[in-house]
Amino acid sequence: MDERSRWWPGFCAPTKVWYQGSVPRFGTMRSGDSCASSNSGFWTLPENLEHRGNRTQDRSACLKLCLGCARCNYVSVSSVQRECGWFWKCPPLDELTILAGGRPIFGFVTTTIQPSKAMAVPAAPTLQPTLRKSSAHLPAEMASEGWKQLSPGLEGRRPECARQSCDFARCAVYRHWRTRWRTDKCPCACSMCLGCAVQVDRWRSPTGQLVHSLVTNTEPPFTFAYNPMDADMDQMLVDLIAEPALTIAWHVRDATLDYGLISLGPLGYPLP
Repeated sequence: MDERSRWWPGFCAPTKVWYQGSVPRFGTMRSGDSCASSNSGFWTLPENLEHRGNRTQDRSACLKLCLGCARCNYVSVSSVQRECGWFWKCPPLDELTILAGGRPIFGFVTTTIQPSKAMAVPAAPTLQPTLRKSSAHLPAEMASEGWKQLSPGLEGRRPECARQSCDFARCAVYRHWRTRWRTDKCPCACSMCLGCAVQVDRWRSPTGQLVHSLVTNTEPPFTFAYNPMDADMDQMLVDLIAEPALTIAWHVRDATLDYGLISLGPLGYPLP
């Protein structure tokens, strides 16, 4: 296994996490982290100039450390964090996570030293089925102020995944076994396929800001507009439920306004 190994974004699992201020950091291996009996551990990558910032050398160094560790089957490495993590077990390499301590950590990539468990580079996805026609329409008042309605799109609902995509073969298997697995959580590899992802309406504000809107899974439902770059919206995409206090406030406000079934988004505009 060398630098030509197939590396996947994300890591197998968080291990020891400590915080430097508000920034999560991984711990390094301690005397109790035994390659003979533990399930995971970490080494610190070399800090010398030869290695610093050289992703190829960092990955090679991590793989060499793994080969000397009896229970190391997978490695997760980050040139930025200067960490090389080893794992006895790992999820499928297209189901890796980016969350540690409830917060995203970017920059890690993962591979296996077991050729039989290596995954091929995924084929280019085929075209998605046509999205359903949006029922949303831009009110004349918003259009006159410079708002634009864009084509609808899909949003993945697995923000913890290092890689959300649409693998139709994996999705077919998931749909077949869904009732037996007794889960509605789509695999990361098909979280961007229709049926797993949520369709959103897309808008452009007069200042150029991209805004997404969707219908919440609440009673009553609301059309909720949000900034797609706001990480605070990740949980809302998972369950399609806005904060309870907001939902109640919108319900009360809708009951006092003359918009009928039109709901209010956080932009202060009535949304279709």
